[in-house]
Amino acid sequence: MALKRPVVMLALALGAWGCSSTSLAPIPSGQFSGPKADEALGLRLAPSGLAFINQHWPLLAEALAPGGTMTVPLACTQQRFTLPVIGPTDVFVADQGGPTGGQNDGACDGRDMPAQVQAKVTGLWVVTHPPAQIELAFDLTLDTGKIFVTNPHTAFGLTCDLKCSLAFATGGHGPGDNALSLGVRLLIDTTWDRLLTFEVDSIGGAKICGATGAGSPPGCLDPMDLSMSDEGSCLAFGWACDLLNVEAVKTFVFQQLSPALEASLTSLMTNQRCRPCSALGASCPVSTDGTGTASVCSQGLCVDPRGGCAPRLLGVEGRAGAQGSLAAGIDLSIAAGSTVTVDDGVTLGTRAGIEPVAKASCVPELDPPTAGSSRPADFGGEATGGLSYDLALSVSGAFLDRALWAAHQAGALCLTVDGQSTGGLDTSVVQAFLPSLGPLAVRDGRDAPMMLVLRPRAAPTMRVREGGVDAASGLSRPVLVVTLVDLAVDLYALIDDRMLRVLTVTSDVSAPVALSFPGCDRMKPELGQLELTNVRITDAEALAEDAQGLAALLPGLLALASPAIAQGLGELTLPMALGLRVEPLEAKGLGLVDPAQTTYAHLGLYARLLAPGDPSCAAH
Repeated sequence: MALKRPVVMLALALGAWGCSSTSLAPIPSGQFSGPKADEALGLRLAPSGLAFINQHWPLLAEALAPGGTMTVPLACTQQRFTLPVIGPTDVFVADQGGPTGGQNDGACDGRDMPAQVQAKVTGLWVVTHPPAQIELAFDLTLDTGKIFVTNPHTAFGLTCDLKCSLAFATGGHGPGDNALSLGVRLLIDTTWDRLLTFEVDSIGGAKICGATGAGSPPGCLDPMDLSMSDEGSCLAFGWACDLLNVEAVKTFVFQQLSPALEASLTSLMTNQRCRPCSALGASCPVSTDGTGTASVCSQGLCVDPRGGCAPRLLGVEGRAGAQGSLAAGIDLSIAAGSTVTVDDGVTLGTRAGIEPVAKASCVPELDPPTAGSSRPADFGGEATGGLSYDLALSVSGAFLDRALWAAHQAGALCLTVDGQSTGGLDTSVVQAFLPSLGPLAVRDGRDAPMMLVLRPRAAPTMRVREGGVDAASGLSRPVLVVTLVDLAVDLYALIDDRMLRVLTVTSDVSAPVALSFPGCDRMKPELGQLELTNVRITDAEALAEDAQGLAALLPGLLALASPAIAQGLGELTLPMALGLRVEPLEAKGLGLVDPAQTTYAHLGLYARLLAPGDPSCAAH
């Protein structure tokens, strides 16, 4: 569809906001193999957007840990202690047992399941530390449940085990929360296609209060929040478990809990950092550092056999399969990478590529435009004065051109219009303009069915204009101009029971497109007045009309195709980000590259974030 597919490609680009690939199938080879460009898209989370996410922290907590809860496993451990009265002896901590028994049996064996410590997130916020670090600060409540502790020994010639349990619950003595923090450094991984990744630099708040390097409550684990209970010791005295309630045992329990909590937080971030290898059957990628090292799937993650892992692709990658007017599929990859900047907000670049799976039969084979990289967009420096935004997106003009080339080669821009798609297309529609067609096609007074075929012989190009909002009218100015060179429109009619081509009109078409915002998270492309130039007539030998008269048909023929074209110009719903709606505010050109033609390097879209229940979305 000649004029609607640019909008479809823009929608694909916007899909990267939500990091969703639900409309894309996996690429059979496992990863995108075409050329990629830097800064094809850019994303800026402004300080106000960061504050908004912090205000709605439960959504971020849910993305990191479903239900906002982490489970910290604590394995059964045997340790030797010197206890009052008893002296040197073995103590089994987290002697939990399992479905086949073994609780408080004085052995760490295959029957013991790890104790499950519950860490509930009660607060979460993100703090930036330029130039490349962010801090995730957590408020947690920890609840270990019962951690069973056993001291097997013999008294007076009889087996007399001390069977007790320890329990840690935040707020039992001191503050109602434990404050933990993760220092996360954002990096560009040059081994794996220059994708965005991160490392955990530091973990704070998981040490025991009073230990070296520990903070003060609530930034440490307070031993006073630990309590002990009897679980059926042979000594029928209330003080039996007091023998185990000594500093050495409690410290040992904390020594197991503290690294287990740190390991769980590290594992949580590793699961977010490393590329999964089970979702949708996706295979693991090969490195791009020149060594050709293949990552391998291990425990659901793509692991680098040399150490570390292949980073998670933060974006979308997959294949839009052949369907509708898309004669062949298109492979797409858009992922955070190339550059990252942390200041009072966060700005991310991307690595992106788009390729047709095969050439469609309705178009000639054309060389692709250069998949050139672009300079990052200056979101803050070029924002309209007084515009308050939370989020900004850029799409480079070079990437838009390549997307249009891929769509053209895949057949997405070919369009057939007949009576079924227009509600009745026959010779009566053009009788006033083509009177000589009647004697050829009309039989027994019945109008003959007709068909239009649009064939773009050259790939369209897209120029980014100034855009923005006209101050006088309040309407959005065109921000894109789509140009189709050598757009051929073939007119067919049913003559003697065969669909025969009666003429071809070829023209260069220029179409301005504005982006309006009906409200909430909606965006609507608005097509402006078409400009038709270089109109030529061919294959019209059977008609009596002159070339000038036939050339005047083109606007009418495009009008016949307009219902099909209009299907692609409906409202778009912007994808959600972390469960938050994205309300577009303004579309404009960023990075002026040709003042004479008012051409810009990027299409910029500024937006604000809306909570899921925001009343401004109620009508939608």
